[in-house]
Amino acid sequence: MDQPSASSKSVGSAAHLVGRRDLISGAACASLIAVGHPRIAQRQSGAAAAPDLRDLLEARTARLPSGSLPYRLLRPGSDESGKRPLVILLHGSGAIGSDNAAQLGPLVRSWATDESRRRFPSFVVAPQVSVRSVDYGPDSDELPSSRPGPAYALILEFVDWALSTLPIDCSRVYVMGFSMGGSTALRLLLDRPRTFAGAVALGAVPPPRSRAPEAVYTPVLLVHGEEDSENPAAGALAWAHALRAAGGGPTARLYPGVGHQPPPDFLAAPDWQEWLFAQARSEVQVVGRDKAQT
Repeated sequence: MDQPSASSKSVGSAAHLVGRRDLISGAACASLIAVGHPRIAQRQSGAAAAPDLRDLLEARTARLPSGSLPYRLLRPGSDESGKRPLVILLHGSGAIGSDNAAQLGPLVRSWATDESRRRFPSFVVAPQVSVRSVDYGPDSDELPSSRPGPAYALILEFVDWALSTLPIDCSRVYVMGFSMGGSTALRLLLDRPRTFAGAVALGAVPPPRSRAPEAVYTPVLLVHGEEDSENPAAGALAWAHALRAAGGGPTARLYPGVGHQPPPDFLAAPDWQEWLFAQARSEVQVVGRDKAQT
C-alpha cells in the first residue's frame, strides 16, 4: 500500500505554481495546479545507490506509560551542536507490525538522502504501531472521516515523549504521514494544536469537518492521488475547504493518474521540504512541561 507510482500532477495555492483553476468556489479556495518538476529526472538519473535504511536509522524502543513502541531514529548528521528540528513520520496500515522495519518506506527514504540530510538537518523519528492508529467512518457529508484507533493514544504519548527527550528545537516540530499515518497526523493537530509548526498528509482521511476550527493553528499540506479509490481525494478537499472556512490556509495538491500511494514526483522534488522547514512557531505548548516555550 505504501508503494510509489509513476505519474503525477499537483494541487495547491503556492504563488509560484502556474496553470490554476478553482476547485472550491469563493474568495478563499483550494486550487488545481499543473506542476512540473524539471529537476526530478536529473536528480533521479544521477542518484547514487540508496543506502540501506535499516543501517542508516537506529532501531530503538520508547518506553511509554501505555506500553512500548518501536521506532527508528535518524540523527541530523555529524554536527549535532545546538537544537535541531524534529520530524515525525507516521506509516500506513501496510506497515503495521512489530519488526521495526516495515515502516521504512518512501517517506523515510525522502528524509534519508544525502541532499535532504545536508539541506534539512533534523532528528527524524519513525514509530511503528502494531494495530491501527485511526479508524474510518462516514462524516455528516457522507465522505470518510477519521477517529482514534487502538494505537492512537500510544502515538500521542510518543509525540510528548519525543518532545521532552530529544535535544530539539520545539518551535520546529513537523509531522508527516501516508494513508493511516497521514490521517493520524491530521488528528494530532486537533489534540496538540500548538505543538506542530507544519504538517504534510498524503492519501489521508481527515477528521470530521466540524472540527476544522481546532486545526487552523498549523499550516498543512494535503497531497492526494486523483485516482485514489481507497481514501478518495474528495475527503481531503472537503477538509481543505473546512479549514479555509474556519480561517486556516491549507494547501492541497492533486496528482492525476495516481492511486493510493505517495506520488514519486512529489517526494523527489525539494519544494515541499523547503515549505515545511520555512514553518516555525513563535509559541509552543509541550505537554508534560510546566509552561509554554517561546
